Amino acid sequence: MQLQTINAIAQHIGISLPPEKIVAVRDELFGRSITFREGKIDGWKKHFTSEMKAAYKAVPGANQLLIDLGYEKDANW
Repeated sequence: MQLQTINAIAQHIGISLPPEKIVAVRDELFGRSITFREGKIDGWKKHFTSEMKAAYKAVPGANQLLIDLGYEKDANW
């Protein structure tokens, strides 16, 4: 599932990755676990730089999605 998701993301942003690169991305980002998660509340936040937060919040509806999914209570994260 991780490999398929990485490939789908790459295709969505217009990047063609050979299978060995997809595996390398998975291993670098997520270790060899069966899920993307660390299992820690708000663990994803430590991976966001200030620039990434600003870019994410600039996407229409993206911040509201975090709120709707219960990851955030408001836009001040």
